[in-house]
Amino acid sequence: PVYQTAAIGSCLITAYLLYAHFRAVGAVTLLHLAGGYLYVALVMVMQMASYQGMVPEGADALGGSQSSIWLWLAWHLVPALSVMHLVLAQGSRQTDPASKKSAAWHTVVAVLVAAGGTAILVFGFHDALPVLETAGDYSAITATGLAPARQVLFAVALVLLWKASRFRNVMHVWLAIAIVALFCDVALTMAGEGRSSAGWHAARLGGLIAFSVLTLVYLWEIRTSYAQSVSLADRLGVTNVRLDAEARESHRHAQDLEQADLRKDEFIAMLAHELRNPLAAIRGYAELTR
Repeated sequence: PVYQTAAIGSCLITAYLLYAHFRAVGAVTLLHLAGGYLYVALVMVMQMASYQGMVPEGADALGGSQSSIWLWLAWHLVPALSVMHLVLAQGSRQTDPASKKSAAWHTVVAVLVAAGGTAILVFGFHDALPVLETAGDYSAITATGLAPARQVLFAVALVLLWKASRFRNVMHVWLAIAIVALFCDVALTMAGEGRSSAGWHAARLGGLIAFSVLTLVYLWEIRTSYAQSVSLADRLGVTNVRLDAEARESHRHAQDLEQADLRKDEFIAMLAHELRNPLAAIRGYAELTR
């Protein structure tokens, strides 16, 4: 329950952060990837409800003996498909706020329909599902080819990520780490001797890494952005203080110029007044002399 709760929380947080990223850049594939994480969280909740001992005493667990293992297969399938879709459907963008909101609602409805269909299949028809687990023994998953097929999907997703950007895209790098962690999750689960074996517990660590890696990356980016914002705000504060000082100095300089201009006008007026009388006498004598 602790592992499952942590994984569900990481999936929900990552789905929200991917949705926020979509709102910022408009890349529809990010929204679909967020939908994949949301689907995984919902199926994990259903898987928890299917465990014996996870329901109140006296109540029956949801589904049957094969419900849990089929739900495990379901939420392991979607991450690989989501990553493949992310790579193959690059380029579609939404810029209009109304279009972004509509696309988000469509994605949520699609996820709920997919999760509801999974619940109906696994819980409503659990008696018709092929037997993949017997008393904690998972060998049937490998014998039927389901586990190897899942590993092939993970490998294809990794190849597509590499071909898309040669891992120069930071998002592709972290998604590749998540896919590798899920690959190890399935491999260790199959290599173990069944539920609660050492391999089974080691596999849980791989799943937790897979669903928390993007969460940690986004949180790190948020922390970095916050630190940069604080640093920028500090620099802006220093700049504002300097600009205020320069503005006050400019104001004082302008006042000094105004005072100098006023003194100039006063001097010219006084000079004109003082020169008027001698110039009048000179003018009079000049006229008389002429």
